[in-house]
Amino acid sequence: RMPLPAPLSPTISPVASATALNAVIDPARIEVLKGPQNAYFGRNAFAGAINVVTKEGTDKYFGSLEGILGDYYTSKTRGTKIGSAMAGGPIPGMKQVNFFLSGERRETEDRRPSFITDQVTDPSQPGLFENGVLPSNGSKTWYGIGKISLKPKPEQTLKLGGTYNEDKWRQYQNAYRFNLEHAPRFRDQNYSVYGTWSHCVTSKAYYEVKANIFSTDRIRGDGKFFDDLTKYALPAGQADPTYDSDEALFWYGPNDLDSNGDP
Repeated sequence: RMPLPAPLSPTISPVASATALNAVIDPARIEVLKGPQNAYFGRNAFAGAINVVTKEGTDKYFGSLEGILGDYYTSKTRGTKIGSAMAGGPIPGMKQVNFFLSGERRETEDRRPSFITDQVTDPSQPGLFENGVLPSNGSKTWYGIGKISLKPKPEQTLKLGGTYNEDKWRQYQNAYRFNLEHAPRFRDQNYSVYGTWSHCVTSKAYYEVKANIFSTDRIRGDGKFFDDLTKYALPAGQADPTYDSDEALFWYGPNDLDSNGDP
């Protein structure tokens, strides 16, 4: 009798940025689950969930390399550079142990260009919106996945793995048009570590034990100093170029110092 195959396990945990889904290169399958999924994915999945399942390592080695360079007018992005790699197979010297690894590096010069910006140029900033490309509006992203599958017996499977996603991006705002180096900058980080034990007890029954730890974080900061507030500190700091005496965070600006450098 052939035991039931153990189901593939999801490796994507709840994330704050949809770009984290790009960490999965050539997934095994994508499941769209309707209705409350709180028991399986947590309280935030009350309206449903998208379950992305990665591939498994096999008894034979496989892999791929891919590079993309260019503009994507259909998705309205410019200056895109993408490099990705995927590999899987058996671990040498270890029986019934397979691995799967994938990663991607993505850079975009302009995430959402506007084709009307060249109509609002200023003589003091020639070429700023040339070809409709917005300045300070790019992104740099890393994705990565690792998985190990161990089969002590044909009917037993242990899977250990993790995912990582980091997205650094800028957002053009017209209020910063003449101070672009300080346009808002963001950093999204998502990672998860998981383990799954599957056991086919009989040809008609199996059970699974799963554990998952995940973290998702977003930081918004100044385009130049980001979240390093020591750069604004006195006397060694470089001061805030948009200093406002009514803003409690910055008590003193460069114009508030005397000849000795004291407030």
